[in-house]
Amino acid sequence: KKILIDSISKEREWQVWFLQYKNKIVGSTAAHSFDEMGENSYRILARTCVFTDELPINNVRTKKQIIEHQSVTPQFFIPACIEWVGLLGKPYGGYSLKNKKLYITTNKNEAGSQKLVHKIWAPMLAKSGCLEYIKDLNYRNTPQSIWRLNPQIFLSQLYKQRLWRYND
Repeated sequence: KKILIDSISKEREWQVWFLQYKNKIVGSTAAHSFDEMGENSYRILARTCVFTDELPINNVRTKKQIIEHQSVTPQFFIPACIEWVGLLGKPYGGYSLKNKKLYITTNKNEAGSQKLVHKIWAPMLAKSGCLEYIKDLNYRNTPQSIWRLNPQIFLSQLYKQRLWRYND
């Protein structure tokens, strides 16, 4: 709770998601307003955590899987964040995405897989057109790289791939 919710609950807007499989929470992520990047800006995939050993798909992440969006983050978490700001349907108020900017932050910290996200995942998605490197910023007392998500390109690529379905 302290790491996930307390760290973002003072933001103007925020949302937390939990991924459940077989009645167990197996992952989480958060999004929040990101005023440091301007009006209508949102930081997505904040504090993302997935217990992959609890999921039925246990394979080593490859470059091909990253480009084809074959992991929990692009299959579930990114679409949830996009929906939250209003691109997919209207459950959160039907906002127009035209003026919304979605950002992902990465850093070189050794914690979790953040260093791999920073060195491999984000640059690969930038090459595919889904992300654009914007700048480095000292955010929350940590040097971070700021990447802007292009939701239209991301969703176009995602929907061409195998989409995961869980009936459990």
